[in-house]
Amino acid sequence: GSGFARVRPGLEHTICIDAEPPRHAEAKQILQILQATDLFRSFDVASACDVLACIVPRSYTAGAIICRAGEAGPALLRIVRSGAVQYAGISGATRTLGYCDYFGEGEVMLTDGRHRATATAMTDVEMLEIERGDVQYLLRRRPQLLHRIQQRAQLLDHAPS
Repeated sequence: GSGFARVRPGLEHTICIDAEPPRHAEAKQILQILQATDLFRSFDVASACDVLACIVPRSYTAGAIICRAGEAGPALLRIVRSGAVQYAGISGATRTLGYCDYFGEGEVMLTDGRHRATATAMTDVEMLEIERGDVQYLLRRRPQLLHRIQQRAQLLDHAPS
């Protein structure tokens, strides 16, 4: 014979073949998220690679407090990779953040070490995080990023609820 055996019908008899994801699949997905994010959309390949080298993926379970307004904590620029985050700013404005939305840009610009908003995972959330020191590095290499961050932080501070 051919070496093939007849398979019984039904989902429970489906043959699963373990396969490794392509080598650069995660990097490609992160670059697609960066391209969809207004802060990084116009970056050239070298700039995108700089950002990619700084990103740390992190997971939060539904209900987890990601950061709390007024509390000290690490200053991170956070980009939502998947899931939903409730974001309550110091101005009282509350909004739901999803895929490619980001927050923390004001915190990475300040030196007081206090969060400017409370962010809560509404669902399980996958986040891409960039530490303040890495953001400062990116700002030195890409000065146009500073202007974008300042504009957005100012808009969010004055956004209606």
